[in-house]
Amino acid sequence: MKTGNLYLITVLNAKTMTKIAVVVPTIRPESWKLFIEAWEPLFEKHEIDLFKVNDAGEFPVCQHFEYPEPTQPGIHTAKDAHWLFNKTDGCRNLGFLAAYRMKCDIIISLDDDVYPVGDPIGQHINALSMSVSPTWMSTAQDWRVRGIPVGGEKWPVMLSHGVWNGVPDFDAPTQFLNPNVMDIAFNKTNIPKGVLFPLCAMNFAFRRELMPYVYQAPMGKRLAEYDLPIGDRFADIWSGVVLKRWMDTQGYAAVTGYATIYHSRASNVFANLKKESIFMELNEDFDNQFHDLNNNHPYVVLYRTCLEQWQAALK
Repeated sequence: MKTGNLYLITVLNAKTMTKIAVVVPTIRPESWKLFIEAWEPLFEKHEIDLFKVNDAGEFPVCQHFEYPEPTQPGIHTAKDAHWLFNKTDGCRNLGFLAAYRMKCDIIISLDDDVYPVGDPIGQHINALSMSVSPTWMSTAQDWRVRGIPVGGEKWPVMLSHGVWNGVPDFDAPTQFLNPNVMDIAFNKTNIPKGVLFPLCAMNFAFRRELMPYVYQAPMGKRLAEYDLPIGDRFADIWSGVVLKRWMDTQGYAAVTGYATIYHSRASNVFANLKKESIFMELNEDFDNQFHDLNNNHPYVVLYRTCLEQWQAALK
């Protein structure tokens, strides 16, 4: 680490991080095989607890493998949980709950079509060992530029938002207009108090203290059970909004850009557009609508109810 970066970062004792979980949802056996081949050396190195959430059947099932010798996996289910929405990205909530119940200290969320660039697990661990300014960010990567206070308040980093090479995580309109773009540039910085960011669940890590608000938002076909239109692709985004607002009240910091993976697969742009179009209008004002307790938007009410049920499941 460059000494010029110390305006933002104070390294904490990494030895306190002892039990690390990796949570991965999957529906494709061929993708899982390639994923394990790529990641297993790092799983063994860091002796992680792997939580595989298989969402191919009627209900998600979570298998728990303990490295370095991942034999006889444990099984976790939540068949009757109203907060668990299957056939959507939010199925990873089952893996989060299992990791929490297994007393994991750090939880890393990945997708089954991403591969390591260097050691993203170690990079996330290092990022979660830092403390950063809640109010200042630099205009230069890795350096303290003139004017930034040397001292001042520091918050512990509780969330490390990773980034990726390869296929970008665009929304459908941007994906349609830029079909051949690869390897976009990312920021490497703290995310100050009051600032929101688009959390992407295919590469982020957090400490277990965030679990009450890390719940991935309700999406997918089960929305029809609540007389809501079937939309998707905002589970992690809206989770990030709710989580970041809560973190700001707790003195918890977030950083982005410290851990890198390679994203190998582009999803279908027309399927994405269909899924996103349902909630595009709500997304424009989701932060205000969710946090306005007088707002009775049907989806917002469902989200709040599921979040309360999720928090009860953690007790």
